[in-house]
Amino acid sequence: MKKKILLFPFCLFFLCLVACSDLQMKPQAATHLYFDLPSFVKQQIEILKKQPCKVQKNLTSSSQTQEISAATVDWHKELALFLEADINKPALRDAYFVNKDNSKVEYLAMDKKAKVHRILIKGNTQNPTEIQVLMLDANLLYQTEKELFMQFESNKLSNYEIKGFQKVLFKEQLDYSMKAKLVCP
Repeated sequence: MKKKILLFPFCLFFLCLVACSDLQMKPQAATHLYFDLPSFVKQQIEILKKQPCKVQKNLTSSSQTQEISAATVDWHKELALFLEADINKPALRDAYFVNKDNSKVEYLAMDKKAKVHRILIKGNTQNPTEIQVLMLDANLLYQTEKELFMQFESNKLSNYEIKGFQKVLFKEQLDYSMKAKLVCP
């Protein structure tokens, strides 16, 4: 009788282990409740890799301005902030209010502490003419704000801009901006 009593918990544990591992092995369907900005940006990166374009940049930090022209660009690094603006994470499900009409789609964070506070897509989500992103981050020591902007012509990135500020406790606020224009053959 004792052997049966000891064997029962072991069998139960083994069945639970097998059942749990079976659940983990099943792939979950990738559904996107909101606009999938990272995938869209990755598509743009692939387009830009196939047709090399020069980039003319205007950089401003505090009161200094610099102009740069680059013939080769690592597009993944260049557009990394746009890739970070992912609002389709499982934890963000139902975290955004969607405002749609014929000319735009806007996603507004319902939580003031959300990293991606707003995404605005002008045109339609298949072929946008503009994408704007507002990212906010703050705690007791610092506060940052980033405004990201992309403009498209013929379904291809033509201009982009990143501007914002960083304020660290006991230091001056650092304002910055970068405007870039693509020059393609």
